[in-house]
Amino acid sequence: MWVGVAHRKTARIGILCTISHPSCLNPTRLNKRKGKPVPKVSVLMPVYNTREEYLRPAIESILNQTFTDFEFIIINDGSTKEAPAQIIKSYKDKRIKYYKNSKNRGLIYTRNRLMSLATGEFIAWMDSDDISLPHRLDTQLRYFINHPDVSIVGSWVRIFPTPDKGGHQKENIGVLDVLRGWPLNNPTVMWRRADIEKYDLKYDDKFPVAEDYDFWSRAVRVLKIANVQEELLMYRRMGQNISVSRAEQMEKLDKQIKQSLLDFLTDDVRVQQDIMKLIKKNPRKKLFYKEILPNKQRNIWVLGVRLFSYKTPKQLYKKLKKVEREFPKVYSCLETVEKLISGASICRYGDGEFTVMRGGGIYYQNANPVLAKRLAEILSVQSTDKLLVAITGFQAMPSIDTPIHFWHRYWANGWAKLKSYFKRDEYYNSFVSRASVFFTVPVEKIRQIWASRDVVFVVGRGSRFVMEPRLFDNIRSHNFIYVEPQNAFNEYDKILKACAEYSKDTLFFISAGPTATVLAYDLANLGYQALDLGHLPNCYAEYLNEAPSPENTPFVNKGN
Repeated sequence: MWVGVAHRKTARIGILCTISHPSCLNPTRLNKRKGKPVPKVSVLMPVYNTREEYLRPAIESILNQTFTDFEFIIINDGSTKEAPAQIIKSYKDKRIKYYKNSKNRGLIYTRNRLMSLATGEFIAWMDSDDISLPHRLDTQLRYFINHPDVSIVGSWVRIFPTPDKGGHQKENIGVLDVLRGWPLNNPTVMWRRADIEKYDLKYDDKFPVAEDYDFWSRAVRVLKIANVQEELLMYRRMGQNISVSRAEQMEKLDKQIKQSLLDFLTDDVRVQQDIMKLIKKNPRKKLFYKEILPNKQRNIWVLGVRLFSYKTPKQLYKKLKKVEREFPKVYSCLETVEKLISGASICRYGDGEFTVMRGGGIYYQNANPVLAKRLAEILSVQSTDKLLVAITGFQAMPSIDTPIHFWHRYWANGWAKLKSYFKRDEYYNSFVSRASVFFTVPVEKIRQIWASRDVVFVVGRGSRFVMEPRLFDNIRSHNFIYVEPQNAFNEYDKILKACAEYSKDTLFFISAGPTATVLAYDLANLGYQALDLGHLPNCYAEYLNEAPSPENTPFVNKGN
């Protein structure tokens, strides 16, 4: 999730005034009430206990902007440390206006206070640990000149200190883009103050961990939003764990915001007109339109993904036929289970592992170059009787008239980028961890894998993993090793050491995201049998129609 603000030191007015435009970069005006010059841009930055090595570069990146007609308003939100105040006060630049909350009031209060203090025609946000590139404000203001109908502008970011391929959003942002997720890199945002005030847009304290997303979900309904297709900010991504309660709250608020957007989509006449234009171009989409919009069903992803990012079966079939010719052999779930019964370990790859392997991050695991390298190395290992490397196959090639499975779309669209990682001609089947396995393999056969074994479950503390007695009532004993639900790989050595304290006849059942893939591999090489089978117990309940899919299951396991 992108969180933060954006601003940059603004370029000199003299330079920008060479561009002919009636309203954007005119010389400094006077405040009618106070007779003081009014800056073109108000750069706003909340600060709370930011470390000196982060705060100084952030401040200086604004002061060193090529565009200089700005005020730099900083609010210290009741930091418990003295350093932030001392650092801010050490700068004698008159453009800095420093304020301090009497106590820690939180980010939403502080942002709204910053907005109330701003006097500039434009407002640019800045996070206290990011770095604005020198031409950021200049570039964004020029974009406003060339696009007078745009009210809010973000930009691409360069992620550091760990490089990531993320941070490049599309240029023109609409309601559907916000529905799919965060369409803006929040620390890069600049907006026209008058447009925001016209619609009385503020941050809402009812969304304490999703205030940015809520703000964009309301703004996009009334204002035009865009992204400069250029990196204008260095976004500092730090490997901080998210607490279980915070993750649950984020998930709940995210769904609430999407629900509101869906209501807007189904009611707003302008959006329905846009939908009809799309349907005329692709009659296949008409099916979804008829089924979803009139009945107001709340399947956000069907509306947001299938309706508007949908490839027809004919298009997908053509791409998949090409992929099929190059794709490695994937053994069946039954063949995979039989190997596990014989004592093999399994390292499993899904879309999350592929994302991390290619340098990206996912909800419960930030980008990590060490983890990415390990995942790529393991994927290149030849499977043996003692170690299975498993990937997701097609399940079955679709025909023109069959439903489109997620993995059909995934491989059709992603194979070209991923195929270089596949060094082997055959792999075992990752679907042994999904509900579909129970349709092809009898549950009693699956239960043979751990029958009469001493099992240690390695699971995320507070994760969705549940101990399903109908699967595990035949084990001899069980124990748990709890790991962090987010970024478990940060403590990998500690986890591996804890596992190695058990005897070699112990069976490990691991549910820990991409970390589980690496852990299963290392435990297998130490002489253990280790199963990277994720939320298989949850999937059994899903198979029995007693629970939703694991992705839609609330956090239940509080750990110890």
